[in-house]
Amino acid sequence: MELSKEHQIHVINMSYGEHAHFSDVGRIGELMNEVVNKYGVVWVASAGNHGPALSTIGTPPDISQETIIGVGAYVSPEMMVAAYSMRQKLPGMAFTWSSRGPCIDGGIGVTVCAPGGAVTSVPNCTLRYSQLMNGTSMASPHVAGAVSIILSGIVQQQLPYSPYSVKRAMENTASVLQDVEVFAQGSGLLQVDKCFDFLVNYHSVQESNVRFHISCGSSNSKGIYLRSKPTNTCSSYNISVEPNFLDSDNIESDIKIKFNMKLALVCNASYVSCPTHLDISNASRVFAIKIDPTDLTVGVHNTFIEAFDVSCINKGPVFKIPVTVIQPVEIAPPKHSVSYNSVLFKPNTIKRHFFMVPHFATWAVLRMSSTDPKGVGRFVVHSMHILPKQSCKTLESNKAVTVTSNVDSIISFQVRSNVVLEVVIAKYWANLGELNLDYSLSFYGIKSNQQSITMHAADGIHSIEVTSLQGEEILPSITLKNSVQILKPSEAKVSPLTSRDVIPPNRQIYELLLVYNFTLTKSTEVSPNVALLSDVLYESEFESQLWLLFDSNKQLLGCGDAYPSKYTIKLEKGDYVIRLHVRHEKKEYLDKLSEVPLLLQQKLSSTISLDVYSSYSQAAISGKKTNVSHGLHSTVMPFYISPLPTDKFVAKSNNPAHLLTGYITYCKDDLGKKVDLHPFKYILFDTTVKKSSNGSGTNNIATAEKLYEEFVNEYPEHLALHTAYLQVLDPLDAKRAFPVLISKNFQFTKDNQNKIISVCEKAMETINEEALLAFSAMKSDLRPDAAKIKTW
Repeated sequence: MELSKEHQIHVINMSYGEHAHFSDVGRIGELMNEVVNKYGVVWVASAGNHGPALSTIGTPPDISQETIIGVGAYVSPEMMVAAYSMRQKLPGMAFTWSSRGPCIDGGIGVTVCAPGGAVTSVPNCTLRYSQLMNGTSMASPHVAGAVSIILSGIVQQQLPYSPYSVKRAMENTASVLQDVEVFAQGSGLLQVDKCFDFLVNYHSVQESNVRFHISCGSSNSKGIYLRSKPTNTCSSYNISVEPNFLDSDNIESDIKIKFNMKLALVCNASYVSCPTHLDISNASRVFAIKIDPTDLTVGVHNTFIEAFDVSCINKGPVFKIPVTVIQPVEIAPPKHSVSYNSVLFKPNTIKRHFFMVPHFATWAVLRMSSTDPKGVGRFVVHSMHILPKQSCKTLESNKAVTVTSNVDSIISFQVRSNVVLEVVIAKYWANLGELNLDYSLSFYGIKSNQQSITMHAADGIHSIEVTSLQGEEILPSITLKNSVQILKPSEAKVSPLTSRDVIPPNRQIYELLLVYNFTLTKSTEVSPNVALLSDVLYESEFESQLWLLFDSNKQLLGCGDAYPSKYTIKLEKGDYVIRLHVRHEKKEYLDKLSEVPLLLQQKLSSTISLDVYSSYSQAAISGKKTNVSHGLHSTVMPFYISPLPTDKFVAKSNNPAHLLTGYITYCKDDLGKKVDLHPFKYILFDTTVKKSSNGSGTNNIATAEKLYEEFVNEYPEHLALHTAYLQVLDPLDAKRAFPVLISKNFQFTKDNQNKIISVCEKAMETINEEALLAFSAMKSDLRPDAAKIKTW
């Protein structure tokens, strides 16, 4: 935005990103949209390298509006031979690891695909001339460079364009790849020449500067995405389409008034019913569609509702509404397993399976083997749940495995009951040869009535209830690995940043600086965590978060931002300071964070276990611990957790802590135990006993009297000296006020009172009574905001 004052910015490439929990809000996404919608910049972003499962698109391009061009990674036959030195040339394909659409809210995700690898130059510090590199971070700059070439020709011919017309031209001219799923390639492989010709031929169409904003259903999603239990009923959805003009606030009113398009709506899928025509002007239009999934087979089904301008159908659709429907397999009891035999896998063959996870299931086991005695293959196994308002990485497993016929390849992973699970088995794209596989998936489960457990040390015995899926062996185990110290900021300051941090025309960005101090009594590994901010990044309401950790010598030891598990720092015994920086253009938002706490996670020198019992009585007396139990299907079994014994965590021999964190497992089976983990928090309380004082410390009085006599000769008019001695002679002790206590030591009380009177007289002699009276006579405003009122 700032550079646009002096230079015309045409293209931005962004080859990095994260996975957001939700994309409909977020400060960074708002600013990205503003760059495109107001300043007309073409923004290109990598789709991500998190495939092959569906809905693995990163942020960006998955933001609140579909303004960003998302790019998937493609490998051509020529690249296979020249760059990857493969023995065999295969048809062009998407890389196995390239992220797939649709977005979690139904958006397309991948606009086009482009070559995602190259032998390229690298910095001299690597001591290499060049290096083979791949990723969507290679495909995205490829498209950005292609856009630069295209726009250079458009600008030279002095033809108008917009980021919307460029994106639409890419989509309508891309080359569709055969045998490559739409989720990986989007509209297809980018075609530079055809894209340029499209922009030249249709530069004057009225929708050139218009983006059609699509909102589907009550959640205002970017598309329709059905991923739930199979249903025998039809469903209707309201679709809102609204034209948004480039730099809408400054566009001529006459352009908005004259805008009108007559569109034909087309969908080639029989399970989608939609209107055939739509007349749209500069206003939102709403229409209803119906989806009937009752006759759909098991698997994933994808289609688009495309809108064509009836006056010029040849230019392709002006907008598309993606529709994705997933029909999962329901696993039949009692074995809760499914198997597949002699499935042929070629290079980059991807088999997707969708299952409705049985009730009470908490983990699954996949077993794979080759039917060919000499066959060996390299595979990627990707399992994933899509949970509401959570990223695709919340509950997933992505592993590379070598499959042979000698021994079964076994993979276990955590699942969530009553939620659709996707299991992808893909033969790696560069693994030549064919291989037949036998594989099976079995579900197991021990489900607790508490997904995560928070136990307070003062609450006594904590009870839980568990239920097994099919009689699994139950053996609850609790492991605490970290202590957490809660830090409050010692300093908070909001200040404006430099002229570089001003959003045009004059929106100043402010910074909140929070300072946290802490002391370690022994060396450990720490991980700072600002819980209010650390689990969000692009979806955060704030622009940035950055913490820096310094030692007592002000040496920087480490820094980090969101996702605290990524940042661990080894620290020795000593004093440390953490400085947290948060940015936003609204100062009042930052003011609300002035007291936000910081959680300092510290690794324990050795793990701590909590004892679990089968009965309350045994837990109360720390008796016989629970043994392996065999629960019948759907039978509820109670267990009891006793508080942590004081000898297992001694506060004096550990760093300061307010709680302990770890996990609880319920199964005895090793395959389930290593993946079916549930969070466990144990809140500590202060067990130290404070020694009471009865005010009769004669030794303290004697010492104080000696010091008083020593200093009073040198500073006789120092008022604070007299008042401090008075506090020693007459402390605020309620027990001393009882007459019965005074009568027992009458002589001591009488002598003490005489001393008090003498000291009071000396103190009064040091006070200037006239000055005190003059000050007291002054008129004072006692209201708490008096100083603020006075300044107005």
